[in-house]
Amino acid sequence: MDRAYHIWIYHVSTRLKLGHCKIELPKSAEEITVTDIERGISFRSETNVVILEKKYLSFFSSFELSVSFVTRPRMDEVISYVSEEPEVADSRHCVKKIIVQNKQTYEIDRIRLERILDFEPPVFKVEELSAGGTTKEILGLIETSKDNLGRTTKSVLTWETSFHPLERKSFRISYESKIEEEKIATSIVKFVTQANLLFKKATSVEQVFQDSMLIADELHTPLKSDRDFAHKIGSLCQLFEVPLDPLRKLLNVKANEGWRSIKLIEEWLKQKGLSDPTMVKTWRYIVGIRDKSLPFHHPDGRIIRFCEYFGQNYPPNYFDFWICILDKFKESIEKFVGILAKI
Repeated sequence: MDRAYHIWIYHVSTRLKLGHCKIELPKSAEEITVTDIERGISFRSETNVVILEKKYLSFFSSFELSVSFVTRPRMDEVISYVSEEPEVADSRHCVKKIIVQNKQTYEIDRIRLERILDFEPPVFKVEELSAGGTTKEILGLIETSKDNLGRTTKSVLTWETSFHPLERKSFRISYESKIEEEKIATSIVKFVTQANLLFKKATSVEQVFQDSMLIADELHTPLKSDRDFAHKIGSLCQLFEVPLDPLRKLLNVKANEGWRSIKLIEEWLKQKGLSDPTMVKTWRYIVGIRDKSLPFHHPDGRIIRFCEYFGQNYPPNYFDFWICILDKFKESIEKFVGILAKI
């Protein structure tokens, strides 16, 4: 709530030949204007105690004063969050019913309500629930605070409404959580670092995966839309964009010029007798999804096979699809770290 506007009307009697008249307003009162209604004379007061000296008092036996002012009350003085009950809560989805009451005996034309989260939800919805069971969706906004590494420290979900005096309202807030997504992304970044260290120890090659803060930040940022999925999968595939000549030199046979990093790693593991077809298949299918995803590439029949491998039909639910891809990639790179640790 930004400000509350007030107009108080006073009936002042001067029959006792008052020398002055004192009007005390709330301490939080601002922009105070006093008006003699009959004569239309106004003046401003800088304090919450208004003193009308003799020169301001009418010679009439009585008159009316209008005192207008605004207040910026604390939120908890105006409304109270009566209760908050979870309707659905799991690692991915959360739906809560929130009851809010106007504590004041005056109308509130506009007030901003909020919920504070410790992450940035990729999808959210705010609905007002009526007594008859119908719902009305309300525009909600997310204001996010980030640290110097670009990680979300706090998100404030806000929406606006109005209240009649002492009115109680119910709202339903639903959102998808990125907690699971963030945990998987953190594990991937950790395993990438471990894989590069172990690979360098075994081969003297600096990187088997591209180790980039930009990629790490992108993996930790929540998926916002279907279109955003193409950017996400592209960032994940950048992990495989490493110099190829150092990898080619590790092979006992001459490498085909068309072989990329995944094929070169696969051939090197075969030389060691440590090949893992499932792990390599996961990597190839991730690149295949990037190469067959709208809006940058035209999909063909292979995208159906890729979706099914990650537990989705086509077209997929892109939010669930992204989680499944991250999870399978985390499993594959964790397995790769285990293989490297044996060399």
